Amino acid sequence: MPVDELHALRMVIQQLSAKNSSYRIVVYGGRDKPRHAEFPSAEALLGALCAAAPDLDLSKLSLNPMREGKGSIVFAEEIALKTSQLSALGLR
Repeated sequence: MPVDELHALRMVIQQLSAKNSSYRIVVYGGRDKPRHAEFPSAEALLGALCAAAPDLDLSKLSLNPMREGKGSIVFAEEIALKTSQLSALGLR
C-alpha cells in the first residue's frame, strides 16, 4: 500500500477570467515540476479545497472581482499537502 507522503509546496490560486469566474490552482516545490488544476467557479474551487484539505487556512483567500478583465492572484502561501489531497484536487 502506498504511503500518503506529505509535500511542502507553494500554492498559488489565480482568477483567470472575470467573465466566467474561472480559477486555477498551481502548486510547485522541491524537484517536482509545477502542476495545476482549473475550476469553473469560486464555488467549485472552494468545494474542492474544503473537501480535499479541510484544515487548510483560507483566511487570506481574496475572491474580489477582477479589474479590467486581467487575471489576478487571489491566494499564495507555503503549504503542506498529502499525496491523497493533491490527487483529490486533480494535482497529481
